[in-house]
Amino acid sequence: MSTVSLTNITIIGWIITSGLLLFLANIVYNDYYKQPNVNVRINRLADTPSALKDKVVIENDGVAAANKFIFTLYPNSDIINFSKPFYTENLTVTQDGQRLLVANIPRLARGAEVVLNTNIKPSNSNITLFRVIGTYDQGSIEKLISLGVEQGQATSNTTELSISKSFFTDPFLSISATASIAGIAASAASSIFASGSKRKRIQNMPDILKRREKRFLSNIENEINKNNQSLENNIMHTGKLSSKAWNLPYTKRSKYLTDKKLYDSINEYYTQVNMRNFDFSQDRISSWIVKKHNQDCLRLSKVASETIQTKRINTTQGESNNE
Repeated sequence: MSTVSLTNITIIGWIITSGLLLFLANIVYNDYYKQPNVNVRINRLADTPSALKDKVVIENDGVAAANKFIFTLYPNSDIINFSKPFYTENLTVTQDGQRLLVANIPRLARGAEVVLNTNIKPSNSNITLFRVIGTYDQGSIEKLISLGVEQGQATSNTTELSISKSFFTDPFLSISATASIAGIAASAASSIFASGSKRKRIQNMPDILKRREKRFLSNIENEINKNNQSLENNIMHTGKLSSKAWNLPYTKRSKYLTDKKLYDSINEYYTQVNMRNFDFSQDRISSWIVKKHNQDCLRLSKVASETIQTKRINTTQGESNNE
């Protein structure tokens, strides 16, 4: 009788393991492999005393479309004008002020390419810095690209500031990751029958994530309030605003904040803070830009704070109902 029971348990264990493997393989394929991979590069086409002509190329070489893609180009010098010589997707491009170019692309399909030409006023240092930010439903990309001339040759340098996108852009990496997760899943399935304490820990995982989310939001809220105090005391404040609370890997941020509206409102605020800090680090900056940046930070901080409060109220009400 005991032999039959042991055999049944073994069979059930393998069935559970197989189900976990299929489930995790599906997660890896849909959430990690089947993702867009947006790349941005900038090439200098002409360098004249009156204007610097640059070619901005946006392309998606991933395996899925990037939905609701918003591209922001932020040079350290004034934009004279721009054009759209080539594009394979519907898009609208607008210039907001002297140093901000925004392209709205509802859907950047797999293999799609968009080319923008810009004419920029030459800077005193002969180096043009471009802060490039792209956000879409599945993630975001952020780069700092510098273009200049050294000994008659065009030079280009790209610094990855922070990238939030899919982990796996190569099918072999996905297969390797699937195999690794499969081994973990098999071990987890075996431990179901060997250890009750591990089951309890898995059951408590939602509570652990809730506590981490609360701490994460508390740190963000404190940082926003501290930044706002500096701006409210002086709307022309040019000191650096803090973004330390948000400077975590995308995997951790998205794990703590599963509410998309909450995540987007906070991310939009910190994107503005980073753009402000970058612009204020330049030599030339007008009082109009200072005031506009600070006002935008205050406006977006209000939206983020209200969203955090709404989330906290809903969470508290949900816990009360469960009790």
